[in-house]
Amino acid sequence: MKIITSKKAQITMELGILLMVAIVVAVVAAYHYLTTIKTTGKTVNKTVTNVSSTYSEKIKDLANQLGNLT
Repeated sequence: MKIITSKKAQITMELGILLMVAIVVAVVAAYHYLTTIKTTGKTVNKTVTNVSSTYSEKIKDLANQLGNLT
């Protein structure tokens, strides 16, 4: 391995390493964020489906009760 003798080259190399680490951290954070959004979206979808199903059943029951009154 060649030893870097130039201060400018050493600083450039260190900046490149720091930039690479920053990109890796950003990618990991983005993956975590998107995974969380996906999980939350599935939970919200399930909840909305359950609520709409419950209200649909209640409306049918009320309609049947009103039909029985007449």
